Amino acid sequence: MARHWHPILAAHEFAPGEWIMVDPAARPYAVVRALEVGGEHGYRVVTWAERSEDRQLVGYWQTLRAACAAAHRHYLTAHGPGEFVGYPDLRNG
Repeated sequence: MARHWHPILAAHEFAPGEWIMVDPAARPYAVVRALEVGGEHGYRVVTWAERSEDRQLVGYWQTLRAACAAAHRHYLTAHGPGEFVGYPDLRNG
């Protein structure tokens, strides 16, 4: 059986219905919270910050798995080299 890592493994349940996403050094990078709006259940993802008002909305998802994947993609994007802007022009002149 193949074993695959999924970002949900980086989610540590902080309180019932609330998960803190942590990097390999155990530094938090996102908060996932279960919620109900208008009878619909889902999950909200925000960036990690010590103070709640300093957090930024990443988005809403219907499953915990999708919410954790989105939180991780957002984290990787913030730590990557940035958008591809094309290859350098190596021609002389």
